[in-house]
Amino acid sequence: MNPLEHIMGTEEAAELWGIKQGHVKNLCRDGKVLAIQIGKTWILDKNQPNPSQPNHPKNWRGRKENNN
Repeated sequence: MNPLEHIMGTEEAAELWGIKQGHVKNLCRDGKVLAIQIGKTWILDKNQPNPSQPNHPKNWRGRKENNN
């Protein structure tokens, strides 16, 4: 099994999650997604949920909507 199959860059994450690449970089920088930075490149785990979805653990808007 190739470990590279479990990681993605910000461009692929943006396409997968339907958000802009700059927003993905901001999420990485702010610690809202599982990612590490190597030089100027962010490497993300492919198996994490979309941070824009209400059920994502770090999405405060989703938690607020679920509590109503």
